[in-house]
Amino acid sequence: MNSRERVLCALNHEQPDRVPLDLGGVVSSFTNSAYKNITEYLGIKNPSAPLGGYNLRIDIDEEILSYFGIDTRNVYMNPLEGWETTYFEDGSYDSELGIHYRLEGDYAEMVRHPFAGLDAKQMADARFPDMRHPSRYKGMREKCLQYKREGFAVVTGSIASVFELSMYTRGMENFLVDLIADKDFAGILMDRIVDMQIDYFTGMFDETGDNFDVVCMADDLGTQNNALMSVPLFREMVKPRLEKIYRYIRSRSSGRIFHHTCGASYDFISDLIDIGMDILNPVQPSASGMDREKLKANFGNRISFWGGIDIQHTLPRGSAAEIRDAVSSAVKILGKNGGFVLCPAHNVQGDVPPQSLELMYREAASIKY
Repeated sequence: MNSRERVLCALNHEQPDRVPLDLGGVVSSFTNSAYKNITEYLGIKNPSAPLGGYNLRIDIDEEILSYFGIDTRNVYMNPLEGWETTYFEDGSYDSELGIHYRLEGDYAEMVRHPFAGLDAKQMADARFPDMRHPSRYKGMREKCLQYKREGFAVVTGSIASVFELSMYTRGMENFLVDLIADKDFAGILMDRIVDMQIDYFTGMFDETGDNFDVVCMADDLGTQNNALMSVPLFREMVKPRLEKIYRYIRSRSSGRIFHHTCGASYDFISDLIDIGMDILNPVQPSASGMDREKLKANFGNRISFWGGIDIQHTLPRGSAAEIRDAVSSAVKILGKNGGFVLCPAHNVQGDVPPQSLELMYREAASIKY
C-alpha cells in the first residue's frame, strides 16, 4: 500500500495498513523557530521552505517529509506575478489584501484592517485581489501529477474563508458586532469574500483540473473554551455562504473537502456535514467539547478526522510515555474502521522538541491495524 492508497483508504472509512501521516500546509506546518529547530536536528544544510502567511514555513523540504514518512504532499498557489510585499522599518508589512501585519514572537499578527472604517457602499466597491490571475497557479498541475506518480496523496493549500477572513479584514471586534448590529454590512463583506474564494478555486481548478485528493478550507469557529458565535447566528449568516463555496468545489473536484476550525467547534459539526464537509481538522484535544470518543461515535460514520495530537501540552512538554499514549489512543479511537489522518493539531511551535515530533511519527507508523 503506497501513501496515496493509504490516505484514500482511510478517507473511504476502510482500514489501511497503518494510520496515514500528514505534515505541511498552513495548518499543520512549522513556525519559523520550530523549522530552525527541526532542520538543525536533522542536519539539513540548506533548508528551502519559504516563509508563507503568518510567518510560517509551509512548503516543507522533501528531506523532512521523507524522514518522517509523511503520506501527503501539499501543492500551493504562487505569489501574484509582479507583487512585492511592502516592508516597513519596524519589520511590519502589508499583505496583498491590505492587512497590516507586525511580527510578534513567532507569528505575524494583524494590527490594522483595511475595511475597518468602511460603510456599506464603500464595502461594496472595495478592491479585492485578482484571484483568477494565471500566474498564481502556474506549474500546479505538474506538481499534482508528479506527486500522484510518486504515490502521495495530493492536498491543496488553504486560505482563510468567509467568517475568518471577514474578521481579518474588518477587525475581530468590528465584525462580531456587525453580525448582530449591522447584518447588511456583514452580508456585503462576506459576499465579497465568497466571490474572492470562488475566483480562487476557479483559477486553481482551471490550471490543475481534478487532480487534488483533498481540498482545504479554513474558517475558525471556536475559541479554547467556547464557540465564537451561536449556532442560530452561524446558520443565518455564515453557513449559506460557506455552502456556496462548498458547492462550487464539488462542481469542479472529486477531492474530499477538508475544513479546518480550531477550538470548541463541536456544535457546528452537523451543519458543516450538511453542506458537504468530508474531513474535520484539527480535532484539538484540549478544546472544550472536543472529546475524541464522542466525536467518533457521533460523526465517525459520516466524516474523517485529521490531526488529533495536542500541541499545547503533549508535544511541547509531555514525557515520552505521554506522547506514545496520546498517539496510540488517537489511532485506537479516531482510526477505528478508518477515517483518520494523524498530525499535530495545528502548526508546530518553537517549544516542541524535535525529538518529540519524531517520537510522535515513529510511534504512529509502528502501530499496525
